[in-house]
Amino acid sequence: MSTDINTNATHSDQPDASGWSASLYNKSVPFVYSPAFTAPVLELLAAQPGERIIDFGCGSGEVTLELQKIVSSASGGVVVGVDFSESMIAQAKRNGVQHAFVSDIQALKLPKNEIFSQADQKFDTVFSNAALHWCKRDPSGVLESAKRVLKPGGRIVAEMGGFMNCIGVRGALYRALRSRGYDPVSRDPWYFPSMEDYVKVGSDFRDSENDVDDARPPVAGKGRIHADTPIPHAAGYATTDRLSRMASGLRA
Repeated sequence: MSTDINTNATHSDQPDASGWSASLYNKSVPFVYSPAFTAPVLELLAAQPGERIIDFGCGSGEVTLELQKIVSSASGGVVVGVDFSESMIAQAKRNGVQHAFVSDIQALKLPKNEIFSQADQKFDTVFSNAALHWCKRDPSGVLESAKRVLKPGGRIVAEMGGFMNCIGVRGALYRALRSRGYDPVSRDPWYFPSMEDYVKVGSDFRDSENDVDDARPPVAGKGRIHADTPIPHAAGYATTDRLSRMASGLRA
């Protein structure tokens, strides 16, 4: 896959135009792509040899590379990584990811190359790990992008932060910012939806015949959102009262 990214560029902690540095990312949060962290979503994905997968928000490509090893063991298998950060894509290519390009998954623009040269060359699966909660500007745009690249009957398999994620830290920061006259909402980079919120975002993809269980996260499949796996309990968030106190910091 052709790209203008210089994969031989010097590793730097200096963020790129998107605000990300692959070097800092690898030093600071390697747990994000660790086997322990990714095992549940990869089990749900169950990638198969010969499958065509596009990785939304691939970061520096560690998980993408593992998927590449699996799918490329059979004819037709390919994994394509996409990320908004040039630094991340350059590092993914250094790590051995064969196909990767820079684009905003909230408004995906496909490159013109051998992977996307034919209208019928779409993907079996859109995969994403720890990326969709960064898509605050246009969450529905992510699903529109997925719809564009999925084959009929394709699926979305994703892990993302949800409602009440980082609630203690975010609540304290919101209170501190408000006390100093700042708007915390505009400075919060994250999108942590509830089950109900994400179902609304994906309403165009939802099967109206299927009721979504509030105890389950949305997972897209066959162009619709439906319940699939239980949400794990958040350790330490023992009572509704405690949650309410922690969440109060997010409210005006």
